[in-house]
Amino acid sequence: MPIIKAQGLAFLSILLWTFVFIIPGIIKGYQYRYVPYLLAEDTSLSPKEALSKSKQMTMGHKLDIFVLDLSFILWNLLGLLTFGISAYFVAPYVEATNARLYNVLKDGTDMQF
Repeated sequence: MPIIKAQGLAFLSILLWTFVFIIPGIIKGYQYRYVPYLLAEDTSLSPKEALSKSKQMTMGHKLDIFVLDLSFILWNLLGLLTFGISAYFVAPYVEATNARLYNVLKDGTDMQF
């Protein structure tokens, strides 16, 4: 139940910020990107703690995460051209990259590209 509650709070926050203007909603989306990872790793976290910890982890790194997402644009376009068939092969790569970035941000080490 805490996972559902945290995801719901994150979704509500992103949605409300999107209503203000689209850009703040995108920023909140990057800010709360690692809530599921945090809750999967530590089930004792409350939803507000998970949101706060994700916010703290991504502070100063949102632009880097955005650039990382931009690097997958061609792969996503390939998925569109192949009617989603290549997405089955690309999605695990994208998720593994996000999981690795979570580990780097969690440890607090510098990101090196």
